[in-house]
Amino acid sequence: MQPATTDDPRTDDLRVVPAQEAPFADIEAVFGTKGDPAHCWCQWYKIPGSNWRSVGDDALRGRLEAQLATSDTGPGLLAYDGDTPVGWCAVEPRANLVRLPHSRIVAGGTPDPDFDDPGIWAVSCFVVPRAYRKRGVGGALAGAAVAGKDDRLIGALIGGALGAGGGYLIGMQVGNKNDKDDAEKKDDAIKSSQQAETNPATAQQAKNAKTADINDDGFVTLDEVAALEAAGLKDKDIIHKLQITQQVFELTPQQEQYLREHNVTDTVIEAMRGMNRASEGSGQLASDKMSGSERISKKGQ
Repeated sequence: MQPATTDDPRTDDLRVVPAQEAPFADIEAVFGTKGDPAHCWCQWYKIPGSNWRSVGDDALRGRLEAQLATSDTGPGLLAYDGDTPVGWCAVEPRANLVRLPHSRIVAGGTPDPDFDDPGIWAVSCFVVPRAYRKRGVGGALAGAAVAGKDDRLIGALIGGALGAGGGYLIGMQVGNKNDKDDAEKKDDAIKSSQQAETNPATAQQAKNAKTADINDDGFVTLDEVAALEAAGLKDKDIIHKLQITQQVFELTPQQEQYLREHNVTDTVIEAMRGMNRASEGSGQLASDKMSGSERISKKGQ
């Protein structure tokens, strides 16, 4: 698996918020007055095809505004660069998207064929104005969307730096002793992911490490977990070294595959999914059942 790094310039002051918390004027600014966004307002999947042509642009805009005013489950996220709105991501329960079951690609490819299940969410649209493209806005939105509400801050941070999947990065400390700002954390995240690919941790280093953060850089990467397994540690010992990092782990399917290919057991992978969540309550994250989602992780806040 290749890390999702990029040479494009990053936007250093990105933040992502639920669209319900943003002024609707900011959403209008992102959608603009021309092109598909201004003629769809993320209603395409919500209106049966037979009714689509009977609904005009103003009505579509009104539908989105009403959905934002009445829903606490979606329908989207808004990205800001400082105080400027720069991007939109539509994410909400898949049951709201009445056209999806009629898509051959979606219906034929999902492992969860019950389209009425409100626990399965879908990301259906991204809107990034041309002036703000190639700056990590899409990655920040994707990372925030699939990380769920409790992980959204770090989802946006790592997503903006590395893409939604986080590359080799699967764990990150928040509020660490260095108290770095977001731009510094992004730089460190990129360096950590690149080092994991070019200079992976060894079994000998894993034997001597106190935690799963073998190089003590504030991040846990795939190669470090693989090195713990290569060192011959028992599952319970690997789990303990992961636990004491105080990080919350959410793995993409590709990252889980990487770990299995390096002989990390399902026992460890399952333990990582629910690790250090005592303070997060019993509710599922929005991404827990998101088909094909790519996930990242953070230390619990």
